[in-house]
Amino acid sequence: MQFLKNKFFIILIVLALIITFGLFLILQPINKLTEKMQTSTKDAEFTKNILKNPSFEENDFKHWIKANDFFPNVILSYSDENQKERRRSFHISSEEKYFDRGEPVSVFIYQRIDKVPIDKKIVFNAYIKTLEVDVAFISLELYDSNDSLLTVTNTDLIEGTTDWTYCTTWLRTQNENIKYMLVKCALEGRGKVWFDKLELYPVEAAPKYFFPPVKENEVLNNSPYAQCDTQ
Repeated sequence: MQFLKNKFFIILIVLALIITFGLFLILQPINKLTEKMQTSTKDAEFTKNILKNPSFEENDFKHWIKANDFFPNVILSYSDENQKERRRSFHISSEEKYFDRGEPVSVFIYQRIDKVPIDKKIVFNAYIKTLEVDVAFISLELYDSNDSLLTVTNTDLIEGTTDWTYCTTWLRTQNENIKYMLVKCALEGRGKVWFDKLELYPVEAAPKYFFPPVKENEVLNNSPYAQCDTQ
């Protein structure tokens, strides 16, 4: 009887060892996979703002370029009069409404991005404050090597007088002919506008969440991915 009892305990011990060894073999690959995933996550390069001087704290035109500032009643300058955060914003003021040809005067600053992330969703955010403006907005433009416009998108057009308003728009860099991108802050017509806290993010996204590719020269006003919200 004692022999049978000892044999029973020996069998239990052997079974326990077999189960423990089996669990070890199963869990070891899982642990390695978990460690690999953690390492991959840690080493991943998370998206960052790819704009230079995005909040206009550097008081120069090394990264931002002025356009159509040749009128006597047009001002494009860094400003400490109004700011969303920190010390400065960028200010555009114009008393000109039309060019000699009758076209609305468009005054803006822009930044050129030569290394455009391909097949990404490019998100552009900014804060805008206005005083009696005809139209103010931010936009993205994609060009090919021949300087031909491939795609353009801009936020809702802001008119009149507004407090700091959060604006956002985005596009997809799907065209293989993309050479560079222009990021613009613009005033069309008369008024005063301030821009601050700009953000330009290339992000990954599943294709099923996107609308069809933007047609050439199509402005995406009033679209689900171009909007402004007063805050």
